Amino acid sequence: MKLRNEIAIWVASSGFMVSLVLSMIVFFEMIEQPYITLDSELKYMAKIVGQKMLASTLVKNDDVLLQLDNMSKAYWIKIFDNVGNCIYQSNIAKNIELPGLVKRKGTTIFAQSNQSDKIFRARVIKVRIDNSNCVVHIAKSIDELYGEIFDLVWILIFALLMVWILLAILSYIAAGKIMIPIDNIRKFVMNINEANLYPRLQIATSKNEIDEMSVAINRMLDRLEFSYQKQKDFIANVSHEMKTPIAILKLFFEESIQNIVASPDYQVELHKKLIILQRLEHIVKNILELARLEAKDKVEFEVIDLHDLIRSLLEDFAPLVNSKKLCVKHQMMQDIMIKGNSSLIARLLINLFENAVKYSFDGGEISVELNKTVAEFPASAGKVEAVRLSVFNTGLGITSCEAASIFEPFYRSEKARSSGDSGYGLGLSIVREIVRLHNGIISVEGEDGKWSRFDVLLPVLQADR
Repeated sequence: MKLRNEIAIWVASSGFMVSLVLSMIVFFEMIEQPYITLDSELKYMAKIVGQKMLASTLVKNDDVLLQLDNMSKAYWIKIFDNVGNCIYQSNIAKNIELPGLVKRKGTTIFAQSNQSDKIFRARVIKVRIDNSNCVVHIAKSIDELYGEIFDLVWILIFALLMVWILLAILSYIAAGKIMIPIDNIRKFVMNINEANLYPRLQIATSKNEIDEMSVAINRMLDRLEFSYQKQKDFIANVSHEMKTPIAILKLFFEESIQNIVASPDYQVELHKKLIILQRLEHIVKNILELARLEAKDKVEFEVIDLHDLIRSLLEDFAPLVNSKKLCVKHQMMQDIMIKGNSSLIARLLINLFENAVKYSFDGGEISVELNKTVAEFPASAGKVEAVRLSVFNTGLGITSCEAASIFEPFYRSEKARSSGDSGYGLGLSIVREIVRLHNGIISVEGEDGKWSRFDVLLPVLQADR
């Protein structure tokens, strides 16, 4: 799950829990309020009934009792005199009996009738009628009250749902704004590699934790760049210093072989030492070439007919291919022109072809494909037209673990070492640097002990550098 979604969920959930607690507090506070209101209503109604009863006794008028009946239609009312005789009862009281009411002033209870399932809120209130203390038993059904409470519950649930949705939207938007600098740092770090240690993060003036992290990343990149450059300079300087002594030793052994009359065994030893020096000289040349390529940011470009260049190099490799009885197949589009450095592109192709031949079993197969496609390059805005070069061979193959390290300098797999390969692990590093200088992409895949394939993507058209 993305960090933005996690932040939004945590904020929305926390807000929802707070809203839920507040809603419960409001609910328990408000749930008593209807009963308090009803008790006040019953008390007020009891006084009104008392006043009406007093008026009816004074004027001896049945109209007053009729008014009292109309007024008490929604109430259960019984009035008792000071000796306990019922002197008045409402229409509801005539039909429904509420047992359990006590004749004590101020009593408030719930009462359920024997004749129905209705529950009443009842009060016993003392009033004075015609200089006599009377007791009014008054009650009202709470069915409507339950309906109000039920409506209140649904209102709170709806409000909670709306609050949660609003919180989720707002927290997602806020998390997105918070994640902008973090996402910029993520994209920046993903583009950092050994060939691209120079960019630095922009530091804002807010001095928050993200700015502190940006400063720390920049300092780390400074240390990495310094160490990496120091390592490259050291290798290049050592290789350069070794170049002259190796050349002198090589010249010495060549002259010794030609001019010194020695036993055959001694001549063989001189030849062996010369071969070792030649290998060492080849390593030094490759290291210097790799160092030069890594130090470059641009090279001179010209128009290259890639189809003709590949065909020419395949013809040069014919003797080596025939010696291992390899079957070479090629499927290449014609008239594929790119802008690049011809000597570097030729070196790239030579290294890939050498690699394919070297690690193919006798009687194996090599396949070369050249076609057009579309690809997205590091220096391009979106997908552009590209050339795809694929070099496939059967043989030792390659594993996914080896594919992650195969372009590193001096890397050689255990299979390559055990097969007696005389390589030095620099050829594919040089290929990678050549591809980088051409703004291209190289990848490798394969199956252990069966096959491997190198794919190179290069832009068809590039601006001159």
